Amino acid sequence: MVEKIKVAVVDDSLFVRTILSDMLSSDPEIEIVGTAKDGIDAIELVKKTEPNVVTMDLVMPRADGLQALEGISKLQKNTSVIMLSAADRASADSVMKSLDLGAFDFVMKPASTSSTDIMRVKWEIITKIKAAFKTGGKRIVEKEHLLSLAPGKEDRKCAVRAGPVIAIGASTGGPVALRYILGSMPALLPAPIVIAQHMPKAFTESFAERLSKKCAIKVIEAKEGEVLTACHAYIAPGEMHMEVIEEGGKLVVELSPGERLHGGRPSADLLLSSVADSVGKNTVGVILTGMGSDGSKGIQRIKQAGGLTIAQDEQSSLVWSMPRAAIRLGAVDHVMPLQDIPRAIINGISGVGA
Repeated sequence: MVEKIKVAVVDDSLFVRTILSDMLSSDPEIEIVGTAKDGIDAIELVKKTEPNVVTMDLVMPRADGLQALEGISKLQKNTSVIMLSAADRASADSVMKSLDLGAFDFVMKPASTSSTDIMRVKWEIITKIKAAFKTGGKRIVEKEHLLSLAPGKEDRKCAVRAGPVIAIGASTGGPVALRYILGSMPALLPAPIVIAQHMPKAFTESFAERLSKKCAIKVIEAKEGEVLTACHAYIAPGEMHMEVIEEGGKLVVELSPGERLHGGRPSADLLLSSVADSVGKNTVGVILTGMGSDGSKGIQRIKQAGGLTIAQDEQSSLVWSMPRAAIRLGAVDHVMPLQDIPRAIINGISGVGA
């Protein structure tokens, strides 16, 4: 008999608890082991039932989702927590904090009660529950190690020019992996970093601001027409595709609300392909943890252009689908654990920028 995924549902609304429980129970691989109406009850429920996954509301009485997450983490159970969030800036800040505290991922609550919105959330949350179950509660939180530049690279400083570019694609687990990589970059990194992280609108600005406070380089949400500058990381805005184009010897950000690719926007494929076209062999492409296959075609373009390509390995990835898809295409030069990627990027910049 196949082991079912034990799930606990936490929300202060009886209506939401009922809807979520019915929705998740419709999947034959999932078993609802209990529900809770606030954070204090949630901690007790986890102690009692030891679920594999908890769906956690953010705003609740007595103890909110963040307090419950901290309490569950202290229990040292192999339990993954998926946060349920509204689509506003206050929620975005809390969700980013929850990822710092060890939440597996988050899902946006439906914008309405329409069948389309409900089905979208149903598919997304069930997919992420199954991904969380496969990790067995694994975390990829790492302590950043600020790196030094290779000799002779410091004089480049924060130049505005067409030159080496680091292009990164990530999805589930990406926020934590990106925090480690960007937090390890030296202040005078002689190249800009462009990032397509699957994340909703309003969340990318909060994510960039939190990262910028923790990193030696400046991290910002990219804006239309912005000129790429070394020592900076540019995160594609949620619900917008980002490309990099060359104009007059400078590299410029181009944003568009085009159709979703691989079900997502921003698209890692689109970003990485544009960097390959604009920068060619002076590109370092990186595919990090994430669901699906987004980024595999883009990183293949980088490899074909003569750039360096890197993929996160299975052991350190929260979800290995995106790196695996790139590897299967034969588009990856190096497969390595998260802790080795920052140094590989620095070495790669030294090589392509020589």
